[in-house]
Amino acid sequence: MIVFTNGVFDIIHPGHIDLLERARKLGDRLIVGINSDESVRRIKGPDRPLQDQEARKAVLLGLRSVDEVRIFDDLTPEALISSIRPDVLVKGGDWTRDEIIGAD
Repeated sequence: MIVFTNGVFDIIHPGHIDLLERARKLGDRLIVGINSDESVRRIKGPDRPLQDQEARKAVLLGLRSVDEVRIFDDLTPEALISSIRPDVLVKGGDWTRDEIIGAD
């Protein structure tokens, strides 16, 4: 059972850790999609990200709950979700179902 979540993960905080640990418990493998540096700049402005994509990837891979990290350059993870075809899609509580790319 593949679980997928995504985000910028620029500054990892306790909420991120909780989300990733809970997500991992929903399946056998947790794949995290992260926005590329260019994608983050398009979304959040020229001063972001604070950490480059390889640093963000390394931090996430250092967490026991994360099995794989994929970097995507698009504004949304739609193409990545289509290629992975996860069984479970996880987002934080600040997202409504109709806002989640791939929820359908």
